[in-house]
Amino acid sequence: MSKIGTWEKGFIQAYFIIKSEHRLDTQSVNEVANFGRKYAVTPRDQAVYFVRSELLGTWIVVVDVWPMTGDTAVKFSKECQQKLKHLVDAQVFGLFEKGNGVGYYARGDTTPSWMDASKVLSKRQDDGESGEPSGRKDKRSPVKADTRIKVTGAGVGDNMSKADIIPVRSENVENLIISQPPGVSIKEMNGLTYHERGAGSGVVVYVVDSGIDLSHKYFEAYRNQFMSDSSLNWLYSGPMPSDERNDDGRPFKGFGNSEPVRKILYTGTVTASKIVGEAGIAPYADIVAVKLHTGRNTMNWINDIDCFLKIFDHYKLLHALDPYNELGFKGAVVVAGPGSNTDNLEGQSNKVREGSAEVLLREALYFLGRLNAHVFYSNVGKKENAFKFPRSQARRALGMPLGYLQEGDVELAKMTKAAIIGIADSEDGTKAIDKELPHLVKLYAPGIAAAPWLFDHYRGNPQKLPFINQVTSRYVSALAGGVCAVLISRGWEDPLKRMETIAYKRSDSKDSPKVIWNGINLSTWEKALKAYDVGKGGASGSGGGK
Repeated sequence: MSKIGTWEKGFIQAYFIIKSEHRLDTQSVNEVANFGRKYAVTPRDQAVYFVRSELLGTWIVVVDVWPMTGDTAVKFSKECQQKLKHLVDAQVFGLFEKGNGVGYYARGDTTPSWMDASKVLSKRQDDGESGEPSGRKDKRSPVKADTRIKVTGAGVGDNMSKADIIPVRSENVENLIISQPPGVSIKEMNGLTYHERGAGSGVVVYVVDSGIDLSHKYFEAYRNQFMSDSSLNWLYSGPMPSDERNDDGRPFKGFGNSEPVRKILYTGTVTASKIVGEAGIAPYADIVAVKLHTGRNTMNWINDIDCFLKIFDHYKLLHALDPYNELGFKGAVVVAGPGSNTDNLEGQSNKVREGSAEVLLREALYFLGRLNAHVFYSNVGKKENAFKFPRSQARRALGMPLGYLQEGDVELAKMTKAAIIGIADSEDGTKAIDKELPHLVKLYAPGIAAAPWLFDHYRGNPQKLPFINQVTSRYVSALAGGVCAVLISRGWEDPLKRMETIAYKRSDSKDSPKVIWNGINLSTWEKALKAYDVGKGGASGSGGGK
């Protein structure tokens, strides 16, 4: 076996995209895999991987091969056309050029597929756990929210005492969702209030990143359910072997509150904190950490597809474990903005038949939409090009014209449950996406200027609290995802439309983006009012909302 960091740096991947009608046909998939093994690096049995869903079948067969030139490349191409044309939609040949699409993957045990519901339930009962797939019992109160409680609002400029806000009590905490445009006083801000009690209940939120550090004290309610051997709250994605699991195969336990690394909370952790942290928007949502390959096993577009397929299987499994919906599942939110890397296919799609990466991504998003799963990406401009992928692929996938879709797939164009959240306070973040997809992007969130700042590790604040208003452009999808989870839990059938309705322009300019909110709970809001000069009226000033 090759040592990590040596031989695998020399080989690349060949991708065989299986036709949709053959995805569930094991014999057809094996035929493609066996063909790939003829050209695979040794040991050949460890050089073939599958991007697949237990329910939707195998979408892509990936094979580690040595770079091909001359007669070898010609032979490979011709043989593919002759033997696999009836099974494969596209074979990615163009990526054999040096530097294009190269992936460095270590060998080892491949990422396991999800077990069937009966095996998972049996394992959990053997561990002394109930079949409940989440830690609802560990949260602040085991309540079920009214499925049609409307989000309440106040008028612009209303005094906080007159707004529709119930005073804070230990058993009934309120949330205030708010966004502060530059130059606008706190009193004049738009926003809305809602009962935190049960906010996000019944919604599963998938945080796609390299992981979450749940050792922080504010995630204590989640720790046991994440650390269990049979945990359903930690999902590995990507078809390649992973060198990032713990030796015992269990999820990462975190650094602990006393470690120096606690001075910085990384992307996945901050994203989760915006939803279920101390000042989270939807604290009763169920968080699932979706771990993508990073480091030596650099993520690429096939890992992105595999991620969504595994999320699809996982959410279906949760329903299988709860056939009578006693837990009240209402929908799911996938925060895909943080899970990004530099493996970019810009300029490569012309080498893949009909832009297969975008076609597959759109189809995967469509299947998630059928489960009432809303997917949020963050958009970035050139100033953050290191975090460009997979957002560049998502932009093209979501804006793909019908001509790119195969016959019978026109329904994919009706997929409306995925969105790219623009960055309201970044020139690159607004113009770049408006130019490409003006018909698609309707929502923006603060990516730089949030209000008010209570925690800011980027500027050296020693406070160790994962407050929600810690922001960079990659977190705008987390803000949107949290708000969407609240609206789903409240029974809104079209939360994206509702979010668009409540959003407002930052200025009277026709080009001004419509901004959704920054979210803080009312207790945190009161701290902010004391810490910041809010002008005449003091702490009684509040932004109303529509």
